[in-house]
Amino acid sequence: MHTPHSPQWASQLSRRLAGIKALAQPTPDDVRRYGATLREDWGTPDAQRRDWNLCLATMGTNTWPELFFVNKAAATANANSSSEASLLAGLNAQPTVSPPTWAPQSGRTSAVSLWASGILSTTGTPTLTFYVRSSTTQGSGTLSGTVLGQSAAITTGSGVSNKLWELELHALCFTPGQGTGNATLSAYGWVRSPGGFASPFNYAITPGGGDSNTLTASLDGSLTQFLNVSCTWSAASSSNTITLQNTRCVAWN
Repeated sequence: MHTPHSPQWASQLSRRLAGIKALAQPTPDDVRRYGATLREDWGTPDAQRRDWNLCLATMGTNTWPELFFVNKAAATANANSSSEASLLAGLNAQPTVSPPTWAPQSGRTSAVSLWASGILSTTGTPTLTFYVRSSTTQGSGTLSGTVLGQSAAITTGSGVSNKLWELELHALCFTPGQGTGNATLSAYGWVRSPGGFASPFNYAITPGGGDSNTLTASLDGSLTQFLNVSCTWSAASSSNTITLQNTRCVAWN
């Protein structure tokens, strides 16, 4: 047993402190990958967690992405209709992009990512067309505004029941701006359903529609923008139904 004043106890404490200090420093591999100054909590003993935190941080500002929208319940189903209808109906909430996200910001750029998923069922082989819009008018019933993404008319499976679908869209601010059409976004995404869509099961979403080379869209970056997700069935049937269950939006700036 060593007392706090014995030389052997002091030597052991010194070695332990040296080990803790070593853990608090970036490894040579960390420095090569992220730079000596881009570090977040180097003292954590879990290297995987440390690297993951760095990957999530925005490198230009070393700030975290913001999860700014998650729905708290399933939306109202779009069923027995051949007209375009919102997939956010019944939520009384929608993703809201506030200025200055798309307005000029010194030395910074911005991006927004949207993910939506749910279930669908069909009779026959109807088609589904998906839309993601940005409008200055609040409300899921607003089926207008700037088209950030639109799919082709996707042929669905015949007589499928409760099949998972997922949509994702990413919009990057190419040119920030204030005033009508002065902010230019580059947007793209996909919608997929392994059991609900016909082959190839995964379809592009672009501002130009489907697998288009038109990837840009313009809007007013000085105004609050409300995002909406909607779709159109090609045939009305009570068996042709699609429901949005989960939505999340992340801002990167």
